[in-house]
Amino acid sequence: MKNTSIKYAYILISIFFVCPSLHAQTDDEANNVVVDLSAEHQTIKGWGASLCWWAHMAGQWDDDKIDEIIDLITAPQKLNMNIFRYNIGGGDHPSHYSTPANPGHMASGKGVRAEMQGFKTSEDAPYDWGADAGQRKIMLKIKKKRPDAVFEAFSNSPPYWMTFSGCSAGNHTPTDNNLKPEYYGAFCDYLVDVCKHYKERYGIEFTTLEPFNESLSDYWYYRGSQEGCHFDMKAQIEIVKILHGKLKAAGLKTVIAVSDETNLKQFIAAVQAYMADEAVTPLIGQLNTHTYSGNNRERKEVDALVRNSGKVFWQSETGPSGGKTVLESNLLLAQKCFDDLRYMHPVA
Repeated sequence: MKNTSIKYAYILISIFFVCPSLHAQTDDEANNVVVDLSAEHQTIKGWGASLCWWAHMAGQWDDDKIDEIIDLITAPQKLNMNIFRYNIGGGDHPSHYSTPANPGHMASGKGVRAEMQGFKTSEDAPYDWGADAGQRKIMLKIKKKRPDAVFEAFSNSPPYWMTFSGCSAGNHTPTDNNLKPEYYGAFCDYLVDVCKHYKERYGIEFTTLEPFNESLSDYWYYRGSQEGCHFDMKAQIEIVKILHGKLKAAGLKTVIAVSDETNLKQFIAAVQAYMADEAVTPLIGQLNTHTYSGNNRERKEVDALVRNSGKVFWQSETGPSGGKTVLESNLLLAQKCFDDLRYMHPVA
């Protein structure tokens, strides 16, 4: 397997670096290259992956297999990942999970991997810190292997019992907020309590906490394929204000990140709304965006907005978009990452 991987890596390198040299340039065709020493670019803090679904599943495997994966992704001579995002599951209604007789709606959509566990099964239930054992096991093994690892906590949805629909996959109308306003404080308490537990029990203090995920999107619907929740900008801003105070009261150094929108157009709109509110702007420590869609004009606009805000900036999630073959999809993904780094200047 290792030799095969090296062979394909060599082929890919050849595609990028050898093919252009097959055509010998004449003097007339040669281009002058000017290095601009005054141009300032970002210092990359690292790279990595969300844990969430894959860790929830892989964390249930044998330790030998888990350790092999951890070594592959964290070893400096291998993938050298040092940044990981831990999903604080909301947890769905107990009747929505898979049973031997019937698969749950998330399992029917994206597999049992998407059936993340929350830490409170009802409003009156105590915290169940034994929940989410798989994802936690992966995170703790990463921490042991890479003591320098950076961890961010993020939420896809509040617990089902805080929502209008009673389902952590979304509302009946996907463009409607699903978190009931009377639970804004309880939702923030839930996120902070989980962060505080991991610091006190395991010595993991999340660098950042992202309470939203693609929240301006219109595809989070009741009994959908994964946890998700629509928050309009008014709700996002109100929650950030509440969450900031609760983080400080808990004595955590964790700062708030926003808002993991699915594409650059929505991220731009969100940042503009946040920066227009003078009361909420100082409460935000980091800006996150996904880049499932967007163009280089939007990337340049993102860069300008982020520079003006003075906030730390991560490209926090993306994936293949298009491509008729696996190779074509992966090359498009690589190009997207190049464009993100070049035009938006994220540090992670």
